[in-house]
Amino acid sequence: MAFRLKLREPLPEGLKRVFCEQIDSALHCCQHPAKQRGITVHEVRKHLKKLRAAMRLAIGAVGKNCHAQEDRCVRKIGRLVSDLRDAQVRLQTFIKLRDKAAKNSGQQRFPRTEELLVLERESFSAAFAGWQKEAIPQLENVKVC
Repeated sequence: MAFRLKLREPLPEGLKRVFCEQIDSALHCCQHPAKQRGITVHEVRKHLKKLRAAMRLAIGAVGKNCHAQEDRCVRKIGRLVSDLRDAQVRLQTFIKLRDKAAKNSGQQRFPRTEELLVLERESFSAAFAGWQKEAIPQLENVKVC
């Protein structure tokens, strides 16, 4: 979704529409999670980053403090799942590096490291299992403001 204002669209209405589109997309991801592990978290974080970027772009038009509370709320939601996403990315990166090293040397290396990274990801998954239930009302609250 691009940040586009419609022709002859008043700036306040256009900004609100862009904000709402990103919030709606994040809500949709939370309410309809992807089957593949990590995809939902990644997509929600992308929409939150786009929303915060749009808010920063709007500072010149609406003032610095206009969306400060909403920005803090959106940042908080992003932090809610950042550890989960980071653990998933660490494991994916390790697997790619391990596979490349095994291809070049013919040996599997670092089995204990992979085991620890899987354990880390599973721990974060368990700790943040209900993150969508916490994020949805917060996103809906931001949308109302």
